Amino acid sequence: TYPNKYISKKINKDWNILEINLSFLARFDPVLYFNTIQSPGVMVTLFDIVINRYYLKNKIFFFDIFNKNDYFFEDKPIKVQLTGRIESNLNAFVNPEPRFLNKLQTVEGFVIQVGTSVPDLIGAFFKCEICCFETYSFIENGIISEPTYCFRCKNFNSFRILYDRCQFNDKKFIKVKEIKSGLKKSVLNQTINLLIPDQLLEDFNLGEEIVATGIYRLTQIYHKNNKYQ
Repeated sequence: TYPNKYISKKINKDWNILEINLSFLARFDPVLYFNTIQSPGVMVTLFDIVINRYYLKNKIFFFDIFNKNDYFFEDKPIKVQLTGRIESNLNAFVNPEPRFLNKLQTVEGFVIQVGTSVPDLIGAFFKCEICCFETYSFIENGIISEPTYCFRCKNFNSFRILYDRCQFNDKKFIKVKEIKSGLKKSVLNQTINLLIPDQLLEDFNLGEEIVATGIYRLTQIYHKNNKYQ
């Protein structure tokens, strides 16, 4: 069918990622587009659940298209990635304000600094020191949901993290000098740090003009003087 063929073309088999263009989403369902901009974390999670259920339901069709030894057919979930830029003024990002936190924003500017690739913890593995019960916890908004109670030995605070069995991805920070929309490109504004996922680590160069769409968040930066900024 047409949906199956369309999905098979849009899936990046190297990373198991399905790209959804924001412009197409706005024309398809404006309400869904608005909810995606206002609550991108929740909506992307729902997209992941829906596409993986659809994939499991129509797995026979995809099995005929891709090879058995293809990365796509390993038992790894499909992730949804939003592409394109926000064309409306629902979240007019003029100055960093609290009302923009955890919402989808589009930033345009020049790359002025590219950091090195560093490991990013995305899944933590815990083991009970008393009964050796094992459990896995995912990272949400940079916070590890550490288990506090063991259901096997009925003890509290008996888990310890095993870093050699945790799941890591690569990440890279780049610094962008923003260009405000509606102003001349010669007028430069604030500097914003962007976190680049592992599938885009090699796509940025110094001085390159980019348009980035992502979730605007605040994170703590640890300095040598033992203070947080």
